[in-house]
Amino acid sequence: MTRQSSVALGRRRAGHPFVLDRRRFLGLGAGALAGAALAGCGGSSSTVGSGDGGGSGNGGGGGSDTLTVWGSNAWSDGDAPFVKALENYPDAEVEYEPFPANDLVDKITTAINGGGGPDVMLLDVSQVTQFGASGLFADITHQFSPLAGDFFEASVLSAQFEGRQYAVPYDTNNVALFWNTRLFAEAGIDSPPTTWEEFLAAAVELTHDDQYGFMMGALGYGAFLWWPWLWQNSGQILTDDLTKAAFNDEAGREAWQFYADLHLKHGVVPPTFLTVTQSWDEYNDPFIGEKVAMMTTGSWAMASIETINPELEYAVAPLPTRDRGATVVGGNALAVSAESAKADAAWKLIEYLVSADQRSVIEESSRMSARRDVVDTEYVKADPALQTFAQQAEYGVARPSIPNWGQIEWGVMAESWDSVIHEQAAPLDALDQAQAEVDKVLAG
Repeated sequence: MTRQSSVALGRRRAGHPFVLDRRRFLGLGAGALAGAALAGCGGSSSTVGSGDGGGSGNGGGGGSDTLTVWGSNAWSDGDAPFVKALENYPDAEVEYEPFPANDLVDKITTAINGGGGPDVMLLDVSQVTQFGASGLFADITHQFSPLAGDFFEASVLSAQFEGRQYAVPYDTNNVALFWNTRLFAEAGIDSPPTTWEEFLAAAVELTHDDQYGFMMGALGYGAFLWWPWLWQNSGQILTDDLTKAAFNDEAGREAWQFYADLHLKHGVVPPTFLTVTQSWDEYNDPFIGEKVAMMTTGSWAMASIETINPELEYAVAPLPTRDRGATVVGGNALAVSAESAKADAAWKLIEYLVSADQRSVIEESSRMSARRDVVDTEYVKADPALQTFAQQAEYGVARPSIPNWGQIEWGVMAESWDSVIHEQAAPLDALDQAQAEVDKVLAG
């Protein structure tokens, strides 16, 4: 039985094409997990607690006054600042139950559908929409409204469905341009490119012998990293009403052709990029090994660089632009279960965790808060790379908030991109086909 509280609970709405039943919801799991991987969110093997999803009734294990939070075991790694913050919460006992990131969606779905599970979930923001559409997350629009202006707009929009808010942004990330300062200097290039034309010229100049100017990815990595180019050229992914593909207009076709030609025409990408289908490590390795002079990726790459090649001379710059600045955003968000018997207390916990006073917890986890005032913190001011990511967060763009987004990004667009880079289809022919397939997905 769903327990009512002053937190308005999400509900399934009959007859709407985007509303999901449980079977359809679970069928989207692979796409959602791929989306989380693309956004740089990963798990680890260390855990706190049993991670078995046990406990009947709402809130899982613990006493009747205990709040339960579920999330990826990435948040319980090492010193686990997030877990410590929960332990130190002054208004209630809080238990954290971690799961491998790839299991989290299924665990939450099964538990809440069974009338149990956690009170609060911390999960990849790309996974929020499908939970909102299925009625498994509480609608927190009213509670969140006074706080909305405190957060980067793209992070807010990423946690919505049909204009209703189903989660609060916690941390954020985006994609920027990593450039090898030594290789640039050797090529006589003084600064990173700021326009598409400068970018192409630099990529060509930096490609010689066994060195390449730019790194790309295959499958969904290629599709995910193309979105900024589309937006920078004044294109958009879907129509405003989210019912049709919009990426195949003049702006989209120009951006797609430019992006594809980096490999097909200009040859500035290493052939090994064709095998980058499984992880960001595969994507980052050529840059870390100084085989590639530029790549577009997120802050998650910085830890790999520090571990593998701490002497690498590199910097992070805003993405080259055309009509406007734009980047793709990711991160994590906090949601209240629609089955929580302690929804008011759960919301109060979320308010506490996303407050400015608790921002240091995110920083200690080597992440960047989704709060707009993060740009004024010493944490960001002390790191030029973080300054770039914070600057770009202001003009980040949210991907469409529809529950079958993973099917489009990791399915249709990933396969379309692969057909292009493997020269099985001409770029614009592939884009035509992708438009038709996306329209079918959206039509249900």
